[in-house]
Amino acid sequence: MHEHFQRLKSTGFFWQGTIEPIRPFRERSEALNGCSNTSTFPFQGGRKMTWHNVMKSSKLKPNKKKMKAVKGKMVMVGRQGTALFATEALCRHMRWPLAWGAKVENDCVRCPLHQTTYNLDDGSVVEWSPFPFIPAYGKLVGAMSKKKDLRIYQVRDHEGMIQVNFSPPETVDATS
Repeated sequence: MHEHFQRLKSTGFFWQGTIEPIRPFRERSEALNGCSNTSTFPFQGGRKMTWHNVMKSSKLKPNKKKMKAVKGKMVMVGRQGTALFATEALCRHMRWPLAWGAKVENDCVRCPLHQTTYNLDDGSVVEWSPFPFIPAYGKLVGAMSKKKDLRIYQVRDHEGMIQVNFSPPETVDATS
């Protein structure tokens, strides 16, 4: 039994006493064969910078947004004119998918469910569940969860692919 466990451990599906998990075999072999869907750059600011492919750039039309799963995270990517943006996919208020009807204007995204509005530059809350049609309802629904900023991710168009980076902004060099 001990030998069997050791063999399984060596395949990369178990932790090996470090903080970082070992990558599964398929992911390791793709990286070795150059078939990986990520671009990895040197360490900067103590963190590894990795850009992850989301979708082909041609699939995202101007003034549209899409929700995609990237490395276990749901991400909303959008194009406002020629500018790209990427955020976490679900509104922080009631977890509604922002790609399903959210309005993007004036560098902000507004959730269609209760009208919570976030700044696309830094993810800060502009309005928390105002629900303008029935203000008392907006206050009640707004109190159902704590006010939280929306996560904003670095995004770029690189060689025909839209890519996101989950590292904090100060560690990313978009030209790499």
